[in-house]
Amino acid sequence: MSEKTEQNEQLLELPVMYFNGFQLGLSNADVNGILLLNNQPSAAISMSYTTAKTLAEALNQMVDTLEKVTGREIMTTKQVAEGLENLNATKGKNDGQPH
Repeated sequence: MSEKTEQNEQLLELPVMYFNGFQLGLSNADVNGILLLNNQPSAAISMSYTTAKTLAEALNQMVDTLEKVTGREIMTTKQVAEGLENLNATKGKNDGQPH
């Protein structure tokens, strides 16, 4: 097997991670984050400010495109949480039963 083929096969062994929350912080040189899965830390990330800004722009562009082609605005987790708070405040505790 050639060296180039072995290098290509190594790239295919990347870990796949899913997360549904995050916490971000700043240092004097980098953006740091903790990826959360169901409110539990699952991975830590660090990146330069330049990479963070480029990633933010790319993610915004992807979501904007999705919203345009579907005609639907994607809610943020903050918006969902606020909506659930409003629901619970107006209907009382959600016991999982239809009202």
